[in-house]
Order: sequence, then C-alpha cells, then structure tokens
Amino acid sequence: RITSLGPCQHVHTLAHDYAVTCSALQLQPGGCLLATACRSGFLRLWDLPSGKLTQTIDAHSDEDTPTDVFGLVWTGVNTLLSAGVDGTLQQWSTVGKAECVLARLDANACAALAYDGALGLVASPQRDYSVALLDEGTLACRRRLLGHSRPILTVAIGDESVACAGMGGSIRVWNATTGQCTCTFEYKSAGTFAVRLIGNELLLSGGCGETCVRVWV
Repeated sequence: RITSLGPCQHVHTLAHDYAVTCSALQLQPGGCLLATACRSGFLRLWDLPSGKLTQTIDAHSDEDTPTDVFGLVWTGVNTLLSAGVDGTLQQWSTVGKAECVLARLDANACAALAYDGALGLVASPQRDYSVALLDEGTLACRRRLLGHSRPILTVAIGDESVACAGMGGSIRVWNATTGQCTCTFEYKSAGTFAVRLIGNELLLSGGCGETCVRVWV
C-alpha cells in the first residue's frame, strides 16, 4: 500500500557496476527487499525504504565473460530464483551467506520467469520453445507445455492458467494443472513482449513496435 503525501521525490540511486537488466521486489513486514541484477551476473539485495545494500551475490558471473541475468523472481520469503544468458536457473537462499542450492539448464535467454505461489509453480520458457512448469522448491519439472514453433519471449501464470507469447505474435493459454491448451490467439506482429493474466477471463498483451495494449477475453 502506498499513501501519497505530496509530490514524489527521488530518495535513492541504487548502483551496479554494469547495466541493470531486471529486478524483483518482495514485500516484508515494515518494508521490502529489492533484488536487482546486471550484465556482469551479479545480484544485489537492497533494503527499502532505507536504500541500504544488504548483500551481493556472485551468481552467473564469469571472470572472462560476464553473463547477463535476464530474470529474477522471489519464490519464498528468503528464496530468490535467477535466470541467465548462460541457460541456467539458479535458486538462492538469501539467509546469511547466499548459497546456490540448485541449477537447471535449457532456459531461454530471451525470456523472463513467472511465479505463482498458490500453484507452487515457476514458469520458465525453454530453448526448445516449450514452457517448463517447475516445482518452486526443487525446480523439478512437473510439466512441459508444447505448441510454440518460435522463441517464447514472455510468460504469465495465475489462477491455474499459463499464458505465453513470442515471435510472430502467437499467444497461447494453457491450463497449468492439465497442460491442455485452452485457447490460441494469432495476429500479425513481429513479436509479443508482454502478457498479463487477470483471473481466467482477461489477457493483456503488448507487441514489438505496437502503439497499443491488446485486451483478449
């Protein structure tokens, strides 16, 4: 909840040494924890609203070849999942010294992640154009959603549905429990880069070069 007390003011600049690629916010009692990632593969955790840097995690970095981190999502109070251009998903416990407890291969380096706590699932687009539904705790693959024939660029999950979209403008919606494709939207577009599910009846999307947000029912 944000209560307006007047004009917004710039209060912090949270810096990385390389270009910032993504972030994830976790609400906590009395404040929140912000995770940010950059093109060097490092993750940083910040306390808000103080802006204090609480931890730096050497995640996907390599001394010779810095690796972009393109996806971050909190899957628990102290559990953070990161996805890198190196194709790995890395799950971190942020209590004390951060430790990588698991890594999975084949993640699509062009797409972010989605998480649903009620289902206990992480949706991860894969390099073979499928979407892997992973158990939030073990990252074991519960189910793969097949049907796309081009790279998937974005995914959303919620209310037992998974929506994914990518190159060519194709959008598919799946039942997360059964793996059944419940509907497909096709329209002429270079690619769809944003999808949002609102319940099981409303889907929002935005595409490359478009000057609109599309509403699907």
